[in-house]
Amino acid sequence: MQCSNHLKQYGVSLHNFVAAKDGFLPWIVLHESRPSFFATLMPFYEQTALYDQFMANGQERALQDLTSWDTATNSFTGTSANERYRKWWEGLDAAKQNEYSSIPTWKCPSRRSGVQKSTDFDTATADNYMPTGPVSDYACVVYLDDPGTAWVAHVTCTNDGQVKQQRGPLRVGRQPKGIGVTNVDAVTPRDRIGYWSDGSSNQIVVGEKHVPQGTANICRTPWYKQGECTALTLNARAVAGGSRRVYQTHRLATGPNDFVPPDMNSTDNQADYSPYMGYGFGSYHSGVCQFLMGDGAVKSISTTTPMDKILVPLADVSDGVSVSLP
Repeated sequence: MQCSNHLKQYGVSLHNFVAAKDGFLPWIVLHESRPSFFATLMPFYEQTALYDQFMANGQERALQDLTSWDTATNSFTGTSANERYRKWWEGLDAAKQNEYSSIPTWKCPSRRSGVQKSTDFDTATADNYMPTGPVSDYACVVYLDDPGTAWVAHVTCTNDGQVKQQRGPLRVGRQPKGIGVTNVDAVTPRDRIGYWSDGSSNQIVVGEKHVPQGTANICRTPWYKQGECTALTLNARAVAGGSRRVYQTHRLATGPNDFVPPDMNSTDNQADYSPYMGYGFGSYHSGVCQFLMGDGAVKSISTTTPMDKILVPLADVSDGVSVSLP
C-alpha cells in the first residue's frame, strides 16, 4: 500500500505540473545529465528545498549552465555534462548526499528504506563520470515504434527523427536554441497532454523497476550494467536508473531472484545484466507489479501479463488500441 501511495504521489505531481505548465507534460529528462522526471517533479511532492538547491545559481551553477551548448552541433563543448553532474554530486557533503538519498517517495518499502544511493563505478574507463547518486525503485516507461533501433531508447536522443521513434508517455525536453541562452529555465517541455491520444486511462507512465538480487545501488561499466545509476539525472549510457523499456520479448520479473546475473564481473552475456536487453519492470511484491496510469490511478498488474497484448499497447501513446487489464 505504501508503494502504491508513492506511485499515486507521482500521478498527483504529474497532473499538478500539467496544470502549472499550461497543459504541458513533464520531460523524462531535460537533456543529457540534466534533471530527470523525478527531479523535475520534486516541488510537486514536497521536496522544494532540495529541488531549489539542485537548481540554484550558487555552487551548482555548473550543473545548469548551458553556455557550452553548441547549437551548430547540438552537443556540449568542453567539459562533458556527465562530468559536470558528477563534480556537483561529489562536491556535496555526506549529510546533503544522504538527504537527497533519503526521499521516501523514491523507494518501495518492500525493497529498501533509509539512505539509498549508487556508489559503485569504474574510474579506469571513459565512463568514469557515470551518474551515481540517489536511486529509485520506480522508472518511467519507454517505448519505441521500431524495436530494431534499441539505441534510441537512450532517452536523451534529441533530433527529430530519434524523438519521433519514442512513442512512450514522456520524452526529452526541448533544448533552447540561439545565443544568450544560459539557464535551464529556458528549456521547455516537448508535449502537451493531448500527446496521449489513446487517453490517459489507457497509458502506463511509471512502474516499479526490477532490481535483481545483488545488484542494488551498483552503477558500473560496461554500459549494460547501469540499472541502478541515479534517477536524479539521466544520460545516454545510464538511462536505466530512472527509465525502463517496454518491449515485446521482455516479461515482467517475478521477484528479487529473477534475472539474477551469474557474476557481476563477467562480460559474457549482456542480456544477463541489461534492463534494455533482458528485463525491465518488476517488483518485490508477490505476483504483481504496480504501474501508475496516466489518469493517476495505480494498477497492480499480474507478472504473468503478456507484454505484446497488454503492456506494449499501454506503453504506446497513439496505437489506437484500447486495453482491458485482466
